[in-house]
Amino acid sequence: MAILDFSTPPSTIFNRLLEGGVFPYFIHLIETAGMKEELITGGPFTVFVPTDEAIDTSDPEKLKEFKEALKDPVKAREVLNRYIINDTYRIHQIAEKGSIQSRNGYELKFKVICHIKDEDNLDMDVGGGKVDFYINDTARVTLANVPCLNGVIHIIDKLY
Repeated sequence: MAILDFSTPPSTIFNRLLEGGVFPYFIHLIETAGMKEELITGGPFTVFVPTDEAIDTSDPEKLKEFKEALKDPVKAREVLNRYIINDTYRIHQIAEKGSIQSRNGYELKFKVICHIKDEDNLDMDVGGGKVDFYINDTARVTLANVPCLNGVIHIIDKLY
């Protein structure tokens, strides 16, 4: 499973998701919502993206809502905009803010949990097992700061 290749030049958010190969559900949501073109030509955006595996292992109520949205363009747009923030925010900028509203007004609260190996070593490397970054106490960022021409992607392990 490749997820995203940092050695290739950045492309747009939508095209980066296609390149990743593990986001078919989320891509389907984008297409159902009629937002493909916006995520190619618009921006800048910050997008929190769950893999298909993350979606499948999410809370049953969130999973049901997501799957229902795949059949309804209005609902798809509402759900999708929960995962998009206008403007580009790298993970450290989000952590500094503490909370922010998504495009549909859904409040995203962020929590950083540092796992200190010893008192002399506090390395803040997200994804390296030393820091966990959570959204609404539910979704954990598993890959942060994926560069795109029109923003940034953060990969998450659950729906929120």
